[in-house]
Amino acid sequence: MTLSELIFILLFLGSLISLLLSPFLRGTGAFRKILVALVFVWGVYFAILAVTDVLRVQEVFNVGEDQCFDEICFAVSDVQTLPEQAFIPASNSASRLYIVKIRVTSHSRGRAQAEGGLRGRLFDGDAYINVSETAQKAYDAQHGESPRLTQRIIPGERRP
Repeated sequence: MTLSELIFILLFLGSLISLLLSPFLRGTGAFRKILVALVFVWGVYFAILAVTDVLRVQEVFNVGEDQCFDEICFAVSDVQTLPEQAFIPASNSASRLYIVKIRVTSHSRGRAQAEGGLRGRLFDGDAYINVSETAQKAYDAQHGESPRLTQRIIPGERRP
């Protein structure tokens, strides 16, 4: 658990307790003071999160280095760069295709899991690289459809 997660939990519980006690304090001036304090504290919390997010340096991970989210880990296992003509022979574009293979491992104990909203994005240092739907379909036609990152994975399973 990170420090920001701990602070969030404490703020949430403090807010919940304050809001549950507020009906009993409605006749006193404490009710308004509690609401103002809650708005102020949450505002400061979100401002700090926004500033740290803007100032955070982008992390670059090495090929093969696991990045774990709860009990599921992802790692780039291989990257290939090919000319677009490798999958779309009729193309006369100078575009290059990036084939990125992701290794997914599950360290859960007893149940299948999935990361619901996960999607991969390539960043070349200047801009994000968009996925070419045409190239993806051509690649899938030659190599079979790739498993999705959001697919369920059973405990101990490892997908290359």
